[in-house]
Amino acid sequence: MLERAKRYGNKKALYLLPVLWMGVIFYFSHQNGDESSQVSGWFVDFVIRVAEILNLDITGWNLNLLVRKAAHFSIFAVLGFLLFLTLYINRQKLFSSSVYAFAIGSVYGVFDEFHQYFVPGRSCQLTDMLIDASGVMAAVLISIGVMQLKR
Repeated sequence: MLERAKRYGNKKALYLLPVLWMGVIFYFSHQNGDESSQVSGWFVDFVIRVAEILNLDITGWNLNLLVRKAAHFSIFAVLGFLLFLTLYINRQKLFSSSVYAFAIGSVYGVFDEFHQYFVPGRSCQLTDMLIDASGVMAAVLISIGVMQLKR
């Protein structure tokens, strides 16, 4: 994928990927508390059905909380990957691409939480900011590892 982007000269167009993903994050964050609960509730029901099929005992688990926190981590991990990929392809510098991807993704996570403060039924939580930053960091570190293996 890296070679194809370099070959076709679409390097600058890659900046659209993280920007579009930020739009997806904004969309989810702008859902009020009830809408957000419906989305996570659907997934919680799915997890319960899978656990029943696998005969796993998940009584006592706060699945709604786990699903919501996993969603924070995952959606920001995707952002971290897209930021790193875009910056690395355009800059060809592993360290600075990693630092900038982490910084941009983490700052966006802070703004995202601040935005949720103004959405009915939502809140701004420091723990979510840290989970968002952890998702970005995990994606950046995995990306660095993959880049190192390819060398």
